[in-house]
Amino acid sequence: MTPHRLVISALTLLWFSATALAEQASLPRYGVVGEDDRKVIANGAPPWSAIGHVNIGGRRMRWICSGTLVAPRVVLTAAHCVVNFPKRKLHPMRDINFVAGVNKGKSKGAAKAKCVKLLKDTVGYDYIAAIGGQQSAERQSPQQIVRDLAVIVLNKDLAKAGTIGIASNRIVPVQSPVAHASFPGTRRQVLTGQKNCRTLVSAVGLLVTDCDVEPGSSGGPILVEEDGQYRLAGVAVGYLENLGTLAVPAASIPRNFLTADCP
Repeated sequence: MTPHRLVISALTLLWFSATALAEQASLPRYGVVGEDDRKVIANGAPPWSAIGHVNIGGRRMRWICSGTLVAPRVVLTAAHCVVNFPKRKLHPMRDINFVAGVNKGKSKGAAKAKCVKLLKDTVGYDYIAAIGGQQSAERQSPQQIVRDLAVIVLNKDLAKAGTIGIASNRIVPVQSPVAHASFPGTRRQVLTGQKNCRTLVSAVGLLVTDCDVEPGSSGGPILVEEDGQYRLAGVAVGYLENLGTLAVPAASIPRNFLTADCP
């Protein structure tokens, strides 16, 4: 990866900014390499209905990401999606919401956060705050990137939406076929993604694919097929300029991290 100029950007975006991007058709879409290969994905049933909005609704802001139900009340997303950058702490639980299976104003259910869990070594939110803008990858270590995971424990089950399990092969080989799905800022009301991506880099703490993304895709799943079913192989957290999507791989998710227990 050293020949490339790697720029990590959080894929979250305020709603008004996403609208502005959509209106500036003359500008290239950040996160799209070459042709935009994404398509709308029908999400009326599992597993696709398990993917939804992670919404932060505060007094002066509306912050939007994507996330995946890995259990009826457990959402896996990017840690930077639930952190208030200026205050360097988690958003209040009352402001964190998850809406599953969003499709043109309809959904498979919504719930508020009961608690949020971060990895134990996510200290001070230094890395999470940094990728709110653009940072040279030289300033970030794999140990920092791999911390960008969060579990939102909801205040109720969203059983109708279904769930997506974690891939059994927790390190996906390079050039393996993968899929990505999320709710980017310019297509917020429909699930959008690709089912024909490939892995470019794969390691314990780093997964890079050639999937196209946009602001709002943070927290969306990278998926692999196992026994005819899609399983979560990673969580999208950023974009490597002129290369592809940066994700935290399933290998970096502690097995006891995905429980519905609150600290």
